[in-house]
Amino acid sequence: MAAPAGYRCRYIPIKCGSDDPSLAGSVLRGYDAILYAARLGASVINCSWGGPVASPLEQQVIDQARALGSLVVAASGNDGINLDQQPFYPACYVGVLAVGASNTATDQVAGFSNYGTAVTVYAPGTSIRTTRMGNAYTAVDGTSFSAPLVSGVAALLRSLHPDWTLDQIAAQLRYTSDRLSGTSDATRPRYYGRLNAARALSINRSFTSGDRLPGVQVVAVTVNGAATITTPGPSRLDIRIRNLLAPAATVRVQLAASPNASLGTAVLQTSNLGTLAEQTLQTTITLATPTYFFDDTVRLSLTITADGVVEYATVALRVALPTQNSYTRLASQLPHTFRAIASRGLAGTWAVGQTPSGRAVVFRSSGSVFDSSSLSGSPVTLAIASNSVVCVGTESGTIWRTSDGGSSWRWTNLSSTLAAADALLFFDASNGLCIGRPVSGTWRLARTTDGGATWTPAAVLPPPFANERTRHHATTAFGDTVWVGTSAGRILRSTDRGTTWTVAAAATTDQTIAAVSFASGRQGYCLVRPTAPQADPTIAVYHTTDGGITWFPTGAQFQQSVLEPLALYAPPNARVAFMICAGTQVLGTADSGATWEPVLTGNGGSARAAAGTTSGPAATLLMAGATIASLRVSIADSRPLLRLTPSDTLDFGTVRLDSTSERTLELANLGGAALVIDSVHLEPITATDGEFAALLTAPLSINPSSSRAITLRFSPRSSGERRARLVLWTNASPSEYALILRGTGVQPSSVPQMLPQPCTAYQSGGNLAIDCACL
Repeated sequence: MAAPAGYRCRYIPIKCGSDDPSLAGSVLRGYDAILYAARLGASVINCSWGGPVASPLEQQVIDQARALGSLVVAASGNDGINLDQQPFYPACYVGVLAVGASNTATDQVAGFSNYGTAVTVYAPGTSIRTTRMGNAYTAVDGTSFSAPLVSGVAALLRSLHPDWTLDQIAAQLRYTSDRLSGTSDATRPRYYGRLNAARALSINRSFTSGDRLPGVQVVAVTVNGAATITTPGPSRLDIRIRNLLAPAATVRVQLAASPNASLGTAVLQTSNLGTLAEQTLQTTITLATPTYFFDDTVRLSLTITADGVVEYATVALRVALPTQNSYTRLASQLPHTFRAIASRGLAGTWAVGQTPSGRAVVFRSSGSVFDSSSLSGSPVTLAIASNSVVCVGTESGTIWRTSDGGSSWRWTNLSSTLAAADALLFFDASNGLCIGRPVSGTWRLARTTDGGATWTPAAVLPPPFANERTRHHATTAFGDTVWVGTSAGRILRSTDRGTTWTVAAAATTDQTIAAVSFASGRQGYCLVRPTAPQADPTIAVYHTTDGGITWFPTGAQFQQSVLEPLALYAPPNARVAFMICAGTQVLGTADSGATWEPVLTGNGGSARAAAGTTSGPAATLLMAGATIASLRVSIADSRPLLRLTPSDTLDFGTVRLDSTSERTLELANLGGAALVIDSVHLEPITATDGEFAALLTAPLSINPSSSRAITLRFSPRSSGERRARLVLWTNASPSEYALILRGTGVQPSSVPQMLPQPCTAYQSGGNLAIDCACL
């Protein structure tokens, strides 16, 4: 490869490819070659190759090469991407001089060149005349041909200034470059400048006289002396700068932070910074509130102006906030679009969706295997029947089933019943439902009683509105009760596993029920959003306390541009509920949805599918998108615990028919969250209506570690033992508490009449005498 700028330089050609013709153009041992060249004493090592995968071992090779005195120059790559967002190696390793390509004819950045603040300098990379196989010349494009030009000038510069450090050589090449054509102050950080060999070799011949310029760069950025942000702030932000070239009279550092943080003083200044001198400038940094992620990244953009010479830098600060929550990434950097995710016991976590090319994709947490070879269609819903059986529904009304971990799939076509299989759910390992889109104006569901092996058309749902449908996140079940949210603002409800249905108008017909979740047979939540597309829709939270018969807004609303709620999960019989958002933020509520507070989680980038499960004292929230992850959150302190005293039977004893007896029942909340008595029912066993009464108005709230006494009354209307069952519906676990009330009614006792009249006492002299007619 030609490097004409390196006048009278000596070259060490090193072969690190294969003789296999099928591997032509591949670099197999590039980092071995870097170390080999450095040990041979190479002043400059040119690397016209690279890739997107990083390795700590490769960084160590770069570090060792630099320690041996070698400047590593690498091509930035030809993908047209921003290296600040998608690094390319070795160009993006610390200590490497990265070279981008400019258009030889227009002096603009070449369209194919990678760019960003990570690129040190650009050099011509189009129509470059070079050698080719067959003892001939050709014209080629690529950053692979820009890098040798910079390497040649770097070699000349090293021969001119043998006492300069490697960083000084790189800084001189950068700051003596010419501004690229078509760049502005806003774009120049990404397209800094095109190599100018003459300026690089003529400026700074001396740091004390002649043409000279400074070169101030960022050396390190720390927060409270550490490399990570460990508190929401405010924290001390230290910026250490170093001047590599001629002394600078004035230095100005302007800072800008990404939206998830704010800065104290954004402009810092100093003066009289000498050659190779360092100085630390200070300000403060505070994480933006609310803070959603404990492992986020804050990006700082720095513009350093030293005597008119401008430098740009981007620094990524890792956020590592302390948390009791446990976040696990099951898979990362995924290009797929997932529509549903679920987890169950030994079956693990599954997610379904589509690849960028439109093929079906299935994720399994056991080995993180993606399988799309034996499943076709567009998967939109998923349900796990047992530890071995998983069913997937598609847009075409087909249900796929696997019983061997996804190795093979069998399908059932329900398109004549369901225009699409929009939602799947299982009550147990055998019984399940599939709800889809109406066919010819009839809305039916399909039922299975054998774990999804066979599906048959079942009950007819209430008549649909035009274009009404449901979605995976809007269908849920608790016990035998099923709720189905629709695109017409309705929530369909069945208390007998889908045999019969009622309808609740939770919202208006121009709104969509986007998600539904129930903590018990009575406590539930839903998300309501406009059905018609809007630029920035408002998404509201609704709540029910009667099992979905009536719904009311909680007052919580979210703008999609700020926070886009995706799914809800209410752990069984818990007071808390969780909201999972499309940006992988998680929020929680402990006041029936009125307010939602951030729950610290990992930053998964984006999600289009979410779900939740509960085991023991914690809930596990699942998210699938660019990252498939789980967040385990303790709900132990969020569970109310009810204790009744007495615990099983309250005995009123014997009570006359014309009397009333009262007893006290103590309700104690031994849990860590508010206990709510939603409703009270008296179910006669041998008693009649009205003989037993509970002097309690529901709902009744009892704070943690508190108790309330309620009065129960027995008024017998007939003789004999009378019994009734007192049922309390609560938000505790279990949600239903029962107590037997028992009492015995007896006839009033007879009072004998005294005839003749009772004796009358009278005073007789000094003695008390009784005048008694019965004597």
